[in-house]
Amino acid sequence: MSTSKPHGANAGEQGYNALKNQATRLHGAGEAIRGNINQAIDTAAGDKEGIRKNENVASVGVAEMDDAVHRGHGAGVTPRDTKGEKVMQAAQGERTL
Repeated sequence: MSTSKPHGANAGEQGYNALKNQATRLHGAGEAIRGNINQAIDTAAGDKEGIRKNENVASVGVAEMDDAVHRGHGAGVTPRDTKGEKVMQAAQGERTL
């Protein structure tokens, strides 16, 4: 007796994954644009900390576009999410642990 999924279920899963990957890449593009725009504003204002922070935002966005792995911020509404958000923010240079 086989435990494999029916062909239609596999196709649906593949479609979902393709859509999810494209949404993640689109999110990355938005983060890259946001980081670059904010970095330009911080440069004009002479805000060195802001420049560094937004360089990180843009870099994370480019990485999301390249490999379709979301690295951004969630709602942070549960203790687990909050801890994960703090770790992610620290990795992006937006927070110290």
